[in-house]
Amino acid sequence: MRGLPRRQLPDRHRVDTRLCAGYPGNRHLTTTKYRLVRSRSCGNLRVATGYSEDYLGQRLFHFWRDEPRDVALRVFTSIVERGLLLSRATKELIDSFPYRRRDGKVERIEIVQNSRVCLTDIPVDKLSYPSKRYGRCAVGFSREQILAWGGLPVWYLPNHYHPGTMTDTAASFLYWIAEAVELMQLLPRLLEQTGSSLTRNGQPLPMSEAREKAESVKQSVHRLSSFLKEMSSKAEDDHEYLYEREWRIVGGAVSSEFGDPRRKLTEGERRELLAWRPEWGAPMEANDPRVTQQLTGEPLIESFGFFDGIPSQKTVSQAIEVILVPDVQFGDCVAAYIEDHPQRFRDGGPEVRVIS
Repeated sequence: MRGLPRRQLPDRHRVDTRLCAGYPGNRHLTTTKYRLVRSRSCGNLRVATGYSEDYLGQRLFHFWRDEPRDVALRVFTSIVERGLLLSRATKELIDSFPYRRRDGKVERIEIVQNSRVCLTDIPVDKLSYPSKRYGRCAVGFSREQILAWGGLPVWYLPNHYHPGTMTDTAASFLYWIAEAVELMQLLPRLLEQTGSSLTRNGQPLPMSEAREKAESVKQSVHRLSSFLKEMSSKAEDDHEYLYEREWRIVGGAVSSEFGDPRRKLTEGERRELLAWRPEWGAPMEANDPRVTQQLTGEPLIESFGFFDGIPSQKTVSQAIEVILVPDVQFGDCVAAYIEDHPQRFRDGGPEVRVIS
């Protein structure tokens, strides 16, 4: 992370309008309040666990690509105005894990995951790896805020099997979880065909309640599975993803107090996203028959949504503590937007930093 010497940041400087195309606030502006600053080391700040900030970052960052710059700026304004976009994978991007059957054959188990948004808790001075992989733009939130929003760290599982080892142990869990989901799908039909009923404390449950419980179990398993991730790339057992230290906020979170705070896309948002990524308009595809039979054939984008915090509490933009930018010019655009929309951010505004 780096900043620029203060002598190169006069109180008034011109926003490069070539980077702010489409933004109406282009002009000379005062950036004293939202000055780009140097990254400061947190030293040996102690946290409750006894580990230092060098080991465990107290802010979690969500990254996106910084090229092309007009699109990167639009992603930033979208996060501020609408919240974080929750999306899901298809085809080769679906996580899959090898399972060795009793007959010795190894098959790959794919998992159905809800839409989600990803973050990392890598310490701020060690973010060069995710920035090179995912882009040099990011927004940072406190760990406490992500936990308050139902965010959790992912569970990395081995996705390469080595004979003579137990590296397929985790995949065996997934195999029986998939079996449980299939049983939950079959249960209502079985009850209807046999005239049987589920009971609680010896009392039969109405068929409508039995169906609701079976569906709730299935959705809970899908949500749990949405926090699972491959440990390595598909081509090599390199533990590449383990170093990303990923957290996720997952769609479909059901809270007894707040329900599911995810918002469905409007038709205009749907058209906007499809213009950017047309492939999101195709149905989700998978190779695992267990997954295929659960697919509805609807476009992938129909499962997307925006998360903008818990209703009646602070929004995503109001919770942003740090904004990482690729250079000073892009930072000027961000500063201009912050200055024009102070009500969208926390008091004093977020800190803007140039990432190296």
